[in-house]
Amino acid sequence: MSALVNLISYLRSKPNLLMGLFTLMLGVFVLFDAFATRHGAHFAGDKVVGFWAIFGFGGTIIMTKFMKWFAHEVLIRPLDFYEKKEGEE
Repeated sequence: MSALVNLISYLRSKPNLLMGLFTLMLGVFVLFDAFATRHGAHFAGDKVVGFWAIFGFGGTIIMTKFMKWFAHEVLIRPLDFYEKKEGEE
């Protein structure tokens, strides 16, 4: 197997490590935002330190949860979906 497949398999077996890495990345982005030079605020969120990092992280989580729901409820069909005859339920 390739190194990428091994890495993904390893991270899937340790979800707490993966969440820790994501939290660390969010912290680094917020810290970077705290020291970044601010010129003019165009939006209300521009005045809050770390707003866009948290906004992006939250948006990613919400989009992931929605797409997981959408895939399970709307896209997935039973295994015998195409084998059913008309009139059968």
